Amino acid sequence: MPVQYSLNITFTPVAGALGYDVCYKQTNAANYTCNFYSATGLTFPIVITTGIVCSVNYDVQVRAVCSEELSSEYVQHMAHKAECTPEFYLITNIGLGTTAGDACSSTEDSVYSHCAALAVNCLLYLDANGTSPLTGVTKLWDNGVLYDVDPTLGYITQVSAVQC
Repeated sequence: MPVQYSLNITFTPVAGALGYDVCYKQTNAANYTCNFYSATGLTFPIVITTGIVCSVNYDVQVRAVCSEELSSEYVQHMAHKAECTPEFYLITNIGLGTTAGDACSSTEDSVYSHCAALAVNCLLYLDANGTSPLTGVTKLWDNGVLYDVDPTLGYITQVSAVQC
């Protein structure tokens, strides 16, 4: 479960449009990736996370779709820079280990996470930049709760069936 960065796109809606084709690509890439967004219930910004790389510039094109036969020309938007959130929080006074006993017997460990409070699906890192995932650990104890951790990808998979 890797960290997802986002490309946030805002534009002025066109009255009567059924939806919008939103296309994006890294500025130096050859091809655009396009998605259709229905005008019904559309909220801004449109947040795209698929394949987005932090701090990279993206070119964005948007066109209004008015019917199956009628669409506007694509409007080129200025380059957007991908958002580099999430922020990483230092989580201290936890226990880490490969068994429940190891994790439950210590509160001297610490990790970084994009979650301010640990829970299922939180990513765990050894550094504040989120570049070194916590690996080799299968159990994490925090505030009286024992969690199972994916030892390869470094994220909390579930509340452990066995508690301390």
